[in-house]
Amino acid sequence: MADHVWFPFVVVFTLTWPFFDGLTMVMWVWSRRVDPALASDFGPNQHDNPLACPARAKLQGLPPVCLTIPECDVLTEQGLQMADRLKAAGVDTNLTVYPGATHSFIEAMSIAPVADRAISDGARWLREKLGSSARKG
Repeated sequence: MADHVWFPFVVVFTLTWPFFDGLTMVMWVWSRRVDPALASDFGPNQHDNPLACPARAKLQGLPPVCLTIPECDVLTEQGLQMADRLKAAGVDTNLTVYPGATHSFIEAMSIAPVADRAISDGARWLREKLGSSARKG
């Protein structure tokens, strides 16, 4: 993934509800959220395309990644597996699993202390990383 043309401009990734595998879901999201011309690039034969299925990507050289993982989510295991792969690839990886949190928990920031804590944790991480990136640049 790090060799794609737009990555030189990315200095950090912060991922909430990370979904890394499962082409059908990726195609559905892309067809509704992304330019249809781009979505058409992800047909049924794209299982190895790292932009469609990041679980199959080469991760070396990616910028720092912050993973915000809810404990009670069908995607939790994928997030934990990706964190392991990122670390094994030498990527600076911050993983926080929020006990008792469910999918989309971060949207409840006005009523759920765990969501507020996750947003604060992510903002702190971004300040640290963007501050150190700015000092290096």
